[in-house]
Amino acid sequence: MREGGQIPWDYDTDVLVSIQDYDPLVRALQRDLPPDYRVTCTKTDPRCRTYIMRITPAGYKDQTVHLDVFFLVGLPDRTLRRQLYRVGIAALSVIRVGKLRPIDLRGRKPWKALLILEAGLAARAVPLRLIDGCFRRLTEKVPLTDSKWCCTATRYALLNEYPMEWFTHTREIRLADGTYRIPVRYEEILREIYGDYRQVPPLEERIAGVMRHVRKFQKEGTSGAAEAK
Repeated sequence: MREGGQIPWDYDTDVLVSIQDYDPLVRALQRDLPPDYRVTCTKTDPRCRTYIMRITPAGYKDQTVHLDVFFLVGLPDRTLRRQLYRVGIAALSVIRVGKLRPIDLRGRKPWKALLILEAGLAARAVPLRLIDGCFRRLTEKVPLTDSKWCCTATRYALLNEYPMEWFTHTREIRLADGTYRIPVRYEEILREIYGDYRQVPPLEERIAGVMRHVRKFQKEGTSGAAEAK
């Protein structure tokens, strides 16, 4: 919103979708997505590390150029139960990543390497079917349509929760590169996530962001095969 289009020093786009629409969205994408794009998620690739869906141009790894689809889940009304739900969603998300991500101890201090090794081995001991089953039951237990609160079904659930009314009504907005549908109360959402989102980051941070993405693209950019996130 601040830039009037794509953020120049960013490299992806984020979309929010109700968790109840997960399966219909996967079926629609498998049916209608143009052949020069692919979708990566736990439904299409069991080795996908996270519960975030990614849509990527063919020939690119999904760690570089992509659209992220975050799924919104309903939360209980009572504060303590809401916090426990968020902890559970975040924990299961982290366990799935830990189970599927290679354990890399290079350059780590001994105490940190030991923690990473222990966490990775512990996650590998948990069956993937059990992780996904628990995650599915937890994220679908409170229907989004009946909930006053929501969060994203990722490890970021621990960071933010949102009043459901922020997402109830949407409108179209025209930006430099197209027309998009956004929540009417987008300002509250952006402030909750980013604080003063209209404050442009310092120049050195913007340059560092661009160069980080350039180096990542040079290292991981193109591939003929899909990559798990």
